[in-house]
Amino acid sequence: MAAEKGLGRPFYALLTAAAISTLGDGVRATAVPLLAAEFTHNAFLVSIVNFAGWLPWLTVALFSGVLVDRWDRRRTMVYVDGARAVLVLVLAFLAIASPESWKWLLLVAVIAFLLGVGETLFDPASQALLPAVVPQHKLTVANSRFQSLQLTGSEFVGPPLGSLLFAAAATLPFFLDSASFLLAAVLVAAIRLPPGLVDRHAAEEKEDERMMEAVRTGLRWLWNERPIRTMALILGAWMVVDGGVYAVLVLFSLEELGLGTAGFGLLMTSSAVGSIFGSLVAPRVTRLIPGGYALVASLATFGLGYLAIGSVHHLAVALGGFTLAGLASGVWNVVTVTFRQAYIPQHLFGRVISSYRVIAWGGTALGSLVGGAVAQVFGLRVPLLVAGAAVIGLAFVAFVELRHIVMPSETDPDNVPVTALADDDSDNQRAAN
Repeated sequence: MAAEKGLGRPFYALLTAAAISTLGDGVRATAVPLLAAEFTHNAFLVSIVNFAGWLPWLTVALFSGVLVDRWDRRRTMVYVDGARAVLVLVLAFLAIASPESWKWLLLVAVIAFLLGVGETLFDPASQALLPAVVPQHKLTVANSRFQSLQLTGSEFVGPPLGSLLFAAAATLPFFLDSASFLLAAVLVAAIRLPPGLVDRHAAEEKEDERMMEAVRTGLRWLWNERPIRTMALILGAWMVVDGGVYAVLVLFSLEELGLGTAGFGLLMTSSAVGSIFGSLVAPRVTRLIPGGYALVASLATFGLGYLAIGSVHHLAVALGGFTLAGLASGVWNVVTVTFRQAYIPQHLFGRVISSYRVIAWGGTALGSLVGGAVAQVFGLRVPLLVAGAAVIGLAFVAFVELRHIVMPSETDPDNVPVTALADDDSDNQRAAN
């Protein structure tokens, strides 16, 4: 892979490690729910596994953010990937045992929770490391490359591969995921950052600050910065309804669409195709229209895709709807991640991004339980209809609150993201430092 001018070798080393690791994530994304479905077809019980994986964002993420700001971020990524490799091996051995009892779901749920704890450390650390190796005015392009390649592994190649491997032998996807974690850890450990960039944030962090006060510092910063707060609240509501859909998606695929075990990966792949395309075109989109309007369009498009899936009982519509929704989420991710990386001070990044994800991703945990219960009572299509209508409503909120967001400019290196809010909110206007 030829390095693009201005991005540099450390970026491409980090990108390669992320691509390998997320390939394993994509394999596991289909293998875990398929393993759960081996034990029971009860929608609520299957949703518990998904809930457990997201629960750490509600319970430990705030403290993880403080640790990310205090620890060496690169080493954190290495150690977490090593631990996750071991945890996934436990799933492999559980698949070997093939216990035919829904009670074994509890063990799967515990492992999913521990893997989620690792994510609360790994993800903020990796996001914080990217702006340390890429110039700010290149962040949109870097995030586009980063997310498109990650999505290729985690949602395009990984899920169908996971389904096929699980169909061949239930242990294979977990062994592959474990190996991917180990290889990614080795690659991250080998990254050499330019002088002065290693732990640059540590000099600004107060090591003697108490844990709870450090947590409150991150929460206060997020809540006082209107654009970041608004993005977090919108994404939190979005993830509540979307979490309800994905908690029962394996049953929707098997029972409503009749795709079978291998076909479940195909359904997830359709979303990945859209997400990858959305990530790749996001820099062009933000050159054509302001970043705020790109966020509004993303939400509206996503909602329409889900409404189509829930309303029309046809496989082609389901595949098209998930592709459209994936495209919208790809644009949203690149725009919001880039804005946060340029806007949030580095010494607060771990805490703020963890606070952000407690609000945003914590919604997925809650939505998983609600979606499972709703689907069990009202049917597997109802969560899709509710999610579609709700996200379209969020598009109107984004229009009011976020339409004036401006992104870093690749053609103007001195440009930084700003928010041109209404005149009566001028005290909240700021540029990132």
